[in-house]
Amino acid sequence: MDGKLLNEARALRYLLDALDDSSAAEILLEKKIFNQVLFHCQQVSEKASKACLSFLGIVLADEHKYADFLQKLVVPSSGKLQNEFKKLMVKVSIFENFYISARYGVDKQGRIRLQEYEEQEVIDAFNSASDFLELCFKFMEFKVGKSIPRSKEQLVLYLKQNYKELIR
Repeated sequence: MDGKLLNEARALRYLLDALDDSSAAEILLEKKIFNQVLFHCQQVSEKASKACLSFLGIVLADEHKYADFLQKLVVPSSGKLQNEFKKLMVKVSIFENFYISARYGVDKQGRIRLQEYEEQEVIDAFNSASDFLELCFKFMEFKVGKSIPRSKEQLVLYLKQNYKELIR
């Protein structure tokens, strides 16, 4: 089995998951369910990060700080996209902190959290997550040298057509 092809397929599968989280965040934003929007923004960021890392042959399965891996491995190998990555890395690092506080109202110690978010803050987070997802698509295109579909339906078709022997 070609390792490079497997890395590409994994990366594209992560992008597909990131698209789902982006769609969920958009629907939740319309309904003004801000804590869940932030949770899904974090998930977009994490899965898009894992797409870039997977392309480089790194699969993260344990608890981790994906922003650290991005800084060390993806940013230096991103060529002309390096400045865009550096600009968004601050937001990506902030997204990592949304996972627990935005998702769970009671922490591991039993403390109750009731975080309220301003609408503009959440809109900014959604836009940053969307920008980061787009940047990760560009990273993949930069590395593979061809366009990658942005819609879920087209990406599923692309995966099936180009990586069918790797998909269960």
